[in-house]
Amino acid sequence: MTKYIIVTDTMCGPSYEWTTDENGKETICTYDSLEDAEKELDDTLEAINSDGREPEDYHDREEYFIEEYTGTETEDGRGQ
Repeated sequence: MTKYIIVTDTMCGPSYEWTTDENGKETICTYDSLEDAEKELDDTLEAINSDGREPEDYHDREEYFIEEYTGTETEDGRGQ
């Protein structure tokens, strides 16, 4: 089954949404459908932008994208 991830493009390369699994290991958050990933991203952006930030600190949807999870994604400084 295809899984999806939310990705932020940074100056240091792609950055992923992380969580801790039941074994205490950091792992990339995955979603069962593209729709689930889009809804999570929309909900997250709404929460981030509703906390009284200055306009220049708002996060735009264009800063993020959703892609298929391959299991080979890595991020410097993260153990996988």
